[in-house]
Amino acid sequence: MFSICIPNYNYEKYLGETLDTIFAQTDKEFEVVLADNQSTDSSVAIMEDYAKRYPNQVRFKINATNLGFAGNLDQAGSLAEQPYMIMLSSDDTMAPTALARYRQLIEKLPEGEKFIITSAKQVIDGESQLLETVLAKDMARKLWRPEDTDASLTDTMGVPVYKVAAKEMLRRCIQHMANPYNFLCTLYPKSLYAGVGGYGASRMINPDKWFHWRLTGAAEYVYFVDEPLFQYRWHAANQSAQQANSGHLKFLADEYRTTIEAGPLLKTAEMDDVALRKSFVQWDIIRHGLGELSKGYWLKSWRILHMGLGMYPKWVIRNRAFFPYLILLGLGPVGSALLRIAKK
Repeated sequence: MFSICIPNYNYEKYLGETLDTIFAQTDKEFEVVLADNQSTDSSVAIMEDYAKRYPNQVRFKINATNLGFAGNLDQAGSLAEQPYMIMLSSDDTMAPTALARYRQLIEKLPEGEKFIITSAKQVIDGESQLLETVLAKDMARKLWRPEDTDASLTDTMGVPVYKVAAKEMLRRCIQHMANPYNFLCTLYPKSLYAGVGGYGASRMINPDKWFHWRLTGAAEYVYFVDEPLFQYRWHAANQSAQQANSGHLKFLADEYRTTIEAGPLLKTAEMDDVALRKSFVQWDIIRHGLGELSKGYWLKSWRILHMGLGMYPKWVIRNRAFFPYLILLGLGPVGSALLRIAKK
């Protein structure tokens, strides 16, 4: 029933733990497919070991060359043979009942419905110690709202289940430049994945957001199970940390590309490109840049603002926070302190 797709590159430290949590599932109807991106550590030996231990459930492929992160996502996805897919990083883990809970929900959905399911998550560190739990109310920019709770599904599952028409969720995503799903928690039909062409290897640092937008544009309904069924691992080598280390500039380049390529999605959401550009400026330039300035990252904030001016100068200058932003930048450390006070 389920294909657990795992892209891997040099995660020997975590790969075995990830696989162990999959094989600890109470629902046993799954396969594990792995794509290795030319690892130089013992990752392949670990894959070979699990393939010998579970010959009917584990398959893996070693890429001829390193395809990059996004390219390897699609390589892993191409190996899936079951009706439903989950893309799981090789350093993340699953709760024992994750697949059983998803099956329970799927069995309550109308036959043939094009759906996406995601869940709450826990954040763990490099030593598997719990850092925090991220529920629906904690998701970025409040895309999942109390009024989205489905009473019948909530009663069935015993935890809050949110249900939103995919078109409405796509509109919220565009308005807030946000990703509605946790990467590791998200399940979708293989046919839906194939229908949008997978990830497409078109983003440098944040390929899941663009993929999730396109996936939502092709779906009918999206669901959030407010129960932490997966554990996301935060450590110095994961994608989120790499984004922070790059000064967020690769992320902004990806976001700018989205504003250029989102035409079909805007049509689905019944929005125009002006609305998307304004959202990009508001969330990815102004609020993002001010957030970095409040942390004391003056140079990073300066770079973010100037990238915005290079991309959409008219909409940056017309934003009501533009001139206050300039003043705060000019004040240097005093501006950072004022922003921190304002946040309190």
